[in-house]
Amino acid sequence: MQTVDTFGHPYTDVSIPMHRFTPVEATVEVGTDDKRFLHQVRILVQDCVNQRGITNLRITAECPCEECET
Repeated sequence: MQTVDTFGHPYTDVSIPMHRFTPVEATVEVGTDDKRFLHQVRILVQDCVNQRGITNLRITAECPCEECET
């Protein structure tokens, strides 16, 4: 996995190994609108990558929901 530095630039010196992964469970409502669905998927992905300390998702689309705008 790769992350960004404190200035928001891609940190490409080394990748961050993830030696252990704890499975993550989530309920995602598939019958909801696109904004809510994207929000739920982003939360699931964040739960996965946060296990290694990565907090800034750069490869997924920005979440347009009101919860994420605040």
